[in-house]
Amino acid sequence: MKIHVITLIVLLCKQLRIKANSEVEDPFQGSSIISFCPHTDPNTNILKVKSLKITPDPPKRDSLLIVEGWGTLSEDVTIGSYISLSVAYGIVPILNLRADLCKQTEREQFPCPISKGEYNATREFHIPSHIFPGRYIIKADIFLENNKRIACFVVDVTFTPKFLLNYISIIIRN
Repeated sequence: MKIHVITLIVLLCKQLRIKANSEVEDPFQGSSIISFCPHTDPNTNILKVKSLKITPDPPKRDSLLIVEGWGTLSEDVTIGSYISLSVAYGIVPILNLRADLCKQTEREQFPCPISKGEYNATREFHIPSHIFPGRYIIKADIFLENNKRIACFVVDVTFTPKFLLNYISIIIRN
């Protein structure tokens, strides 16, 4: 799971350079699961997210998750940059780590330094069917080596038990 979250963030900083026509007011396009971290000001982030779309929203087990991102880096991302990642199952922390951002971007064939500029990316992930049902809260806080914040995101997603989904679909059909 940690590689998928890190890859998602990395994808905002890679792939094709594009020219922006206009600013997007709601970069998350009404998404119910992703937001900027509370108590942070996204206007001061190095990564200005113009659009981040997740399909389907919310994600579903045993399905394809498509992530499309578009944004602008106002500074170069250099060696020594890092990501602080935390994952909680409900209120129980299950993962807390600090990872080298450049090592993660190299796995995507996009080595540091990453030049400032505009980027867009699309990535597909398969969500396995064996994800344990419940609420997952994922926080990704990304920094340059000098501790300037690149961006901070929170993903809050709940996977419903399969038996409940089957029960609901039976009720709807009748």
